[in-house]
Amino acid sequence: MNKEDHFIDTDKLGDVLLEFSKKISRFSQNIPDDVKNTQLFANVQKLSNYDLNYEDVWWLVDSYGLIDKEDAEEELMEYYEQENKLHCYIKSIISNPSISEREKLVILLSHIEPLIYNTLNYTKQPYSKVKQIVKRMSIDENEGMSSESVGKLYVMGITYVVFANTDAYTKEIDKRIPFRNNILHNGIVEYGTDDIHSAYELLVEFISMLVFIKKQLINEKTK
Repeated sequence: MNKEDHFIDTDKLGDVLLEFSKKISRFSQNIPDDVKNTQLFANVQKLSNYDLNYEDVWWLVDSYGLIDKEDAEEELMEYYEQENKLHCYIKSIISNPSISEREKLVILLSHIEPLIYNTLNYTKQPYSKVKQIVKRMSIDENEGMSSESVGKLYVMGITYVVFANTDAYTKEIDKRIPFRNNILHNGIVEYGTDDIHSAYELLVEFISMLVFIKKQLINEKTK
């Protein structure tokens, strides 16, 4: 099933995305005053629903402007912060040809929560729950229309997908998606090679987005 078969019209956002550095923007001329009034926000909110399939989540990467895993890796290698130990560690895992995708998937998923906090410049507190923190920072503490406000929505979308409550799913879990709960809690013995490959590619794309969004948030703060 091709991504093109499941195109999601972003309506209020139009056919153009907000410019993320060198990326070509696709936002319409009538950009709402607040990011919470965009179709992007509505689409991200839908990701909090149960029983997500790959067709429900692929658009998150597509709308961001990444073409494929290779494009994501190129972005990651270009924009990671060399002084950021977490970024450097993640880069070393992804670029290591001696580690299988199956192993990389587990290792990277175990570091996705601190990467999300790092992206939002949030210091984890005792009893912090990642979905609650991200929701607060991406909704309650997020307004206006800027690369920062839009970037936070993408962080929320990634969080909703990776940290989906798969224990509550009523349908068979789509193993093409890197669900942290299912993979780290239940293992990946039942995951076939194709499933591992798809889930790993999607996770690398998510990680690349998080690394680049952090750069954009820093640039926004320094303006």
